Amino acid sequence: MGNIKYFFWNFHCERIKYLRNRLMNGLQEIQKEYPDKKVILVAHGAVIHFILRLMSNESIVSKEMRLFNACLSTIRFDVDSWIIDDFNQVNHLS
Repeated sequence: MGNIKYFFWNFHCERIKYLRNRLMNGLQEIQKEYPDKKVILVAHGAVIHFILRLMSNESIVSKEMRLFNACLSTIRFDVDSWIIDDFNQVNHLS
């Protein structure tokens, strides 16, 4: 994730490697608990943005990209990796 070493949460600082591990472990738990199910995950935009950056290795979602408020992103687990099907969708808002 480039030169970023810390992620700030309302004046609380968390090392990027710990945040990455915590989020990816959480996604793995969800995938194991509901392997053939569709799951809705609701999170703060900064968390969603960080997850998408991790999954795309910043090739699709970069740190400069802004996600729209209330946007939808669709990810799926396939064999041994996460795939971003779409992201930053706002069609449901109109």
